[in-house]
Amino acid sequence: MSSNYFYEPLPFSAAEVEAITGLDPAMQRDWRRKKLVQRRKWSGLGTLPQELAEMVIVQALRDEFGLHLDAASEHAQAIAPYVLWFALTNYPAFDFDGPREERTEFRRYIEEKDKEGLAYLGEMVGAPSDSLLPFSVFREGKFVATGKLDEYFNIDASPDLVGGIVLRHDVLGRRLFEKIKRPIYIARPRRSGVITPKSRKR
Repeated sequence: MSSNYFYEPLPFSAAEVEAITGLDPAMQRDWRRKKLVQRRKWSGLGTLPQELAEMVIVQALRDEFGLHLDAASEHAQAIAPYVLWFALTNYPAFDFDGPREERTEFRRYIEEKDKEGLAYLGEMVGAPSDSLLPFSVFREGKFVATGKLDEYFNIDASPDLVGGIVLRHDVLGRRLFEKIKRPIYIARPRRSGVITPKSRKR
C-alpha cells in the first residue's frame, strides 16, 4: 500500500460472526478446532475479515454446490483473498481514524486510487497485487482462480477442459459485504517514526 496510510483489519466479535453466518460461538470454535478456518496470527480478540470470508465461502460451497466441509474449506482458503478483495471495493469498506480534514483527504485518496485500478487492495488481503482474478473454476477436484473463462468453455480451443463449476468472486464479495454492513478495515495516517497499530479488541 501507499506509505500515506496504515491499514488494520477490524475484527468481528463472536456475536457478529453468528449474525453473519448463523454459526453460534460453539460451532465457530468447532470449525477452528477442525481447521475448517485458517487461524491467522493476531494479537487482539475476534475473527479477522479473511477468516470470516472463509466461513462464508465454505457455507456457499457446501449449500450451493454440495461440497463436503473439508473440501470446501480447502478451496475457501485458496480463494478467500480474491473474494475479500472484491468485498473491499464496496462502500464503506474502510473506516478512517483521524481528524475530520484528514478524513476528507483520505476519501479523495481512495477515489483516486480506485481510478488507477484495484490492485492496491491486494496487499491488504494477501492476494497477488498484480492480478484481481474474478473467477474460480472447479476442475479435477480443485478450484483454480482465473481471469478468463474461454479456455474452460471454448470447446474448439481446448476440448479437454470444457465445463466446470464457476464461482464469481465479485458476487461472493458483494454478498459478504452486504452481510457485514460495516467497515472491514480501518486506515490511519502514517506519521514520522514507527507506527504502532492500535488493535481494536472486542
